Amino acid sequence: MKGSTIRIGFIGAGGIARYPRGILKKIEGVELGAASDVQSKPLELVKRDFQIPHLYRDWRELVKMKEIDAVRVCTPSKHHGIPTLGALRSGKHVLVEKSGRSRDAT
Repeated sequence: MKGSTIRIGFIGAGGIARYPRGILKKIEGVELGAASDVQSKPLELVKRDFQIPHLYRDWRELVKMKEIDAVRVCTPSKHHGIPTLGALRSGKHVLVEKSGRSRDAT
């Protein structure tokens, strides 16, 4: 895919999303194209700090975007499932990781 641009959207714009956004912004051929969050403050900061053009309060709008190739799910771990499956069903590549230790871990 030499010469291609991969456009990434973030589901969850606060806390845990800051680190991967900063790393991805530096990679040639990667464009931060959209972000969603249920709170407006993280979206305002994303717009200011990363100039991400498309901002949504509902992740479902983000995954509908044909311009987005991949999604990084940055919600709290207990909220990963539904947006991850929704993004996959929309044909997006998805990166999701569990942070911290689950209370259910044995």
